[in-house]
Amino acid sequence: YQITCRVEGAKAPHKVTLVTPTSGTLTWQSASSSNSLQCITVDNIENKLNCLRSINTNQYQGEGKYTCTGYNYLPNLGTPEKSSSSNLTLVITKDVMVDFTPSSKEIEYGQSVSLRCSAEGGRAPHFLSVNHEKGGEGGKGVSLVEYDKENNKISV
Repeated sequence: YQITCRVEGAKAPHKVTLVTPTSGTLTWQSASSSNSLQCITVDNIENKLNCLRSINTNQYQGEGKYTCTGYNYLPNLGTPEKSSSSNLTLVITKDVMVDFTPSSKEIEYGQSVSLRCSAEGGRAPHFLSVNHEKGGEGGKGVSLVEYDKENNKISV
């Protein structure tokens, strides 16, 4: 995933910083050849820059608050520069996948059976439930098994 910080001003921005949750502060300066942030001029007349940063979305460490700040020199105003900032909060998500093995099973009356229910993906599930519909001569009913990860307990 790539985030873009757009910076523009009445004068061409001379410096841009991007504060990231994992890499600290990255900087681009027009007078420097060793910048830790990649910025490209997209319009010389309007003085617009696009600063790009790739985020690894295969890990959750890339999520958090990003702050981009652009700086302009302000000669003749008594202040060496003026800045403006914008924030982005990035949240990385992943769907939870659930698998029940076996999906269907016929057994003889009186036999025991083992079933496996697993959930993976995203952050560890905070709540997992298994519903059981009773059938046959006993009629219909529902029993519930719940796993509460936060309190590390199983209830039936």
